[in-house]
Amino acid sequence: MPHWHEYTGHHPPQDKLVISGSPADREFVAFSLREGRVQARMAVNTWDRMGELSALIRSRDRISGAALGRFAA
Repeated sequence: MPHWHEYTGHHPPQDKLVISGSPADREFVAFSLREGRVQARMAVNTWDRMGELSALIRSRDRISGAALGRFAA
């Protein structure tokens, strides 16, 4: 299976890392979360929601780690 990934944003070490989906199956999204706001995201073999992912960064809206954890589930 070919692997596809895309990364947008910046993830400094102090940000919380939230993973949604299955790293074991190589289908997941990883989010960098600071003060409830998405700072970056990396999508691996999950391309159907890329617009939503980028919108989370641009919006600066607060979102919980639990909600992000269910994003690609």
